Amino acid sequence: MSGFATPAPLLSVINVLIVDDSALIRRLLAKALEGQSDIKVVGMASNGQEAIDIASRGGIDVIVLDIEMPVMDGITAARSIRNLGGTSATTPIMALSAFLADAMAMAGFDKTFDIALPKPANRNELHAAVSSALACGRDRLAAAV
Repeated sequence: MSGFATPAPLLSVINVLIVDDSALIRRLLAKALEGQSDIKVVGMASNGQEAIDIASRGGIDVIVLDIEMPVMDGITAARSIRNLGGTSATTPIMALSAFLADAMAMAGFDKTFDIALPKPANRNELHAAVSSALACGRDRLAAAV
């Protein structure tokens, strides 16, 4: 997870789920991500349990997931999403956190997240991370088959 992979060819529309306990951060991330024509924010959640509920319905290409949230933290949510099976198990998950170094020290972080990005992140960093997460997700899918 150090550095970004070479950007993969993008889907015609990338459906993104944003999960953060701050409504302001969710809106800022959506605005930054939707600034690129091929990205569509199709869901927003304020905690990990909401993220699991949305991810279980499918149709998500990338999940942007904050680490520290009430109700259920991002690491627990990401592990639960991986355990859903089906396409949810291979959906690329991007960790986004102001406390990224602490989160990455946890056991199994690399098996749970495809890429990590520290807060704050600018528009270019977000777009590059989404592209890289998609590439990592394709690798995860290929390994699962």
